[in-house]
Amino acid sequence: MREIAGADAVDMNSFGLVVAAEQTKTPVVIWKVVSDGANVEAGDDFKKFIRSYKGEGGQMVRALLLALSTSPASPESYEHIRDALGSGDSSKVE
Repeated sequence: MREIAGADAVDMNSFGLVVAAEQTKTPVVIWKVVSDGANVEAGDDFKKFIRSYKGEGGQMVRALLLALSTSPASPESYEHIRDALGSGDSSKVE
């Protein structure tokens, strides 16, 4: 698959979600942690991964969310989300 995609990792499980998001012009962020090489050693690699994984990916997502400015109004009111989406001037809250 690497030869076809030209990528180190291919996430086929999220493909449908991304296609639907693109068709509806809905922003989507997918955060995943690579646990194995999807090869003959994948089972053993995954077992090693779950024994040693301490939730670093979730901790990173939490840190990103905590860094957002707070407002319960709507996702567009978060400065960092607007910036990431390229939604214009982040100094104005709609």
